[in-house]
Amino acid sequence: MRSGKPVAVFAVLLVVSFATMNAMSADTLPAALLQEAVLALVALVAVGLAVPDALKRCTQTVQQRSIVRFTAITLLLVGLVGGAITLLAWLFAGGGTMACFASTALPSTADLMENLLLLLGICLLTGLYEESFMRVLGIEAFERALDTKRAILASAALFALLHVGAPDVSVGQLVLLQAALKFGQALLFGVILGALYVRTRRLWPCALIHAGFDVLYLAPNVLLAGTMPETYASGAVGDTVLLAVSALMLSGIVLKIRKEIA
Repeated sequence: MRSGKPVAVFAVLLVVSFATMNAMSADTLPAALLQEAVLALVALVAVGLAVPDALKRCTQTVQQRSIVRFTAITLLLVGLVGGAITLLAWLFAGGGTMACFASTALPSTADLMENLLLLLGICLLTGLYEESFMRVLGIEAFERALDTKRAILASAALFALLHVGAPDVSVGQLVLLQAALKFGQALLFGVILGALYVRTRRLWPCALIHAGFDVLYLAPNVLLAGTMPETYASGAVGDTVLLAVSALMLSGIVLKIRKEIA
């Protein structure tokens, strides 16, 4: 009989996560780094207690290497395209010319390097926390009541809900569309990494790929503006394009691996 430990640990981590996020501010990059460090530490301890085998090195079978390589290449490509769309949105917002873009207030070299280090730290810690929480503990917990396919979907749906937030419906239909696109994007992302987890049963491939995606996807905002985007349900046309294109690319990946999910 399967142990119920992942279910209990998952529930405790859910409560601890909300408490930590409410107690600790993430208004600045250093504050966000500290918050993610606490969450990642707690999540790693939780995985060590409930699913210790997930912390072992990924078994290097040919099949596992193949799916890890495919997932890494495709998700990093989506992240790169997302970052490029953000840069283009900045360009058009500045008047549609490189001269206008170059004339905007850019950070100094020292600030740029500081933002880069903070970006790398935040993304690595976020990957460790969210993959420990949603993929390792989430899927292991949902598998106690569901089959593996439905456990992946349930974990991905919860992951998506936590990433959408509550949009301001008074802003207009575009914001609601963006919220729906963000839910779909996060759901597909969760399904892809969920499929990777059930094939490897290891944390590290999922966490590192997640971190790499975030670095590429968030780089323009963090490096040039020194901020983490609070929401993509902003009403800006650029965010709509970003969400639609990335969701479409992720849909293609899910179609490609649908046999793995089944």
